[in-house]
Amino acid sequence: MRRDQFIVGQNRDVTAVMDDTLGDAVQGYYSSSDGEIVVISENKSPTVSTDTLVHELVHALQDQQFGLGRTPARQDPSMARNGLIEGEATLVTDRYFDRCSGEWSCIEQPQSSAGQSNIDRGILSVILQPYEDGPAFIEYIMSNDGWEGIDDAHSNYPESTAQIIHPEQYPDETPTNVSVADRSTEQWDILSHAPTRETVGEAAVNVMLRHNGIISSDESSSYAHPVSAGWTGDELVPYRNNDGKSGYVWQLEWETSKDALAFYDAYRELLTEHGAVERGKRQFVIPEGTFSGAFDVRTEGTTVTIVHGPAMESLDEIYSIDN
Repeated sequence: MRRDQFIVGQNRDVTAVMDDTLGDAVQGYYSSSDGEIVVISENKSPTVSTDTLVHELVHALQDQQFGLGRTPARQDPSMARNGLIEGEATLVTDRYFDRCSGEWSCIEQPQSSAGQSNIDRGILSVILQPYEDGPAFIEYIMSNDGWEGIDDAHSNYPESTAQIIHPEQYPDETPTNVSVADRSTEQWDILSHAPTRETVGEAAVNVMLRHNGIISSDESSSYAHPVSAGWTGDELVPYRNNDGKSGYVWQLEWETSKDALAFYDAYRELLTEHGAVERGKRQFVIPEGTFSGAFDVRTEGTTVTIVHGPAMESLDEIYSIDN
């Protein structure tokens, strides 16, 4: 999660906000490295909700049967993998409770005491995407190939959140491999961070536009929208200069030039919503606030390239190309 998504501003620490959101939203998790279910509670005598316990027991079974393995370093393929893993666990948990209301007699749910004060709704929307769209992805595979298809998918994880949002894309429509050339001057270096290059993905693009009021959906949990649905790939490269200032280059590929233009227009509207002032045919400056800085937004064919830096003169230093 980076500031390019216009969710966490410069006045907050991204890592701290992520930790706070996860700390308040997560009641427990399964640790594949330790083979244990961990309950998170501030009480001396912790309790865990039945649905959390069932969900994490499914993860334990997944680990035993398939091995959960290593999570991809980049955001989008990591979320796509979780779409399968969390989607299956969420669907099984739902089916468990369907039976609890009928043929089974189940343990009564304990009262939840989890706080909500530190949850950032934008970050939470990104985190929840595998849980929201994953079950429908699982059901789509099951409708075609049964549980055997789910078993096979554990050996062939989805590669993008686009495949989770649009299950018909799996497994054949894989994301475009986008590689941003380093065109920075000697004043700027690619940020030493793991990973050094990021893939934001369709789900996070959708949240960025929805969280900032640029697009809307009939359902608050929906990650499908015409403006974000044409995504086929992206790469974001963060930079830092000798003075500690930061910037980035974000290049996105779209299915058609019409899709690219739709995102281009939406992103320009996003900048305007944050007080951006035009400085030429494609450059903008947000003069103040938590997302202040300069932006260069250009589109060519199916490609949209966004360059961000602290000031106008930094744009060409970060990504120098012909006008």
